[in-house]
Amino acid sequence: MKDLLTRALDAHGGLSRWREIEAFQLKVSIGGGLWRLKGLPDGLRDVTLRIQAHRPRVTITPFGGAARTGHFTPDRVWVEEANGGVVEERATPRASFAGHVLTTPWDKLQELSFVSYALWNYLATPFVCTEPGFETRESGPHEENGETWHRVRWHRHSDPPPGGQPHAEGGSVLGSDGRIVTNE
Repeated sequence: MKDLLTRALDAHGGLSRWREIEAFQLKVSIGGGLWRLKGLPDGLRDVTLRIQAHRPRVTITPFGGAARTGHFTPDRVWVEEANGGVVEERATPRASFAGHVLTTPWDKLQELSFVSYALWNYLATPFVCTEPGFETRESGPHEENGETWHRVRWHRHSDPPPGGQPHAEGGSVLGSDGRIVTNE
């Protein structure tokens, strides 16, 4: 299994390179059917995400207005004005999704939490699997469009370090080149 994880790490730039970076920045537009279903049909257009590489901290600019920035940590989400004043905030954002079904609408803080949490996880995998407390295992190869893909399951068997990746388990599908095709 270590060989498969090492292959995935190498295909995504290598662990030593990952350890050199503090953060990265993306300019994106995010929207579509899920956003319409959640009552936010405009999605996020032409926003900049600044994502901390080694801990789940994300800022989205602009968010909720031209001069506002959204901030995410696993324990808190908040929106600030350009002068630093907090417009709205929520502690323990993950708890706000309790009882939700697919069609339950989101408020803007839930949108901020979902986008930040999801993108941090998508972009930090497979590197977070090298943190203390993680175990990985292959759950079997399969053929997809004439290519052999590999499923990797990961599980944190201990509490995350302060500010660390809070998700306890998940998985990724790796293409034949070792790059992640999708996260599960």
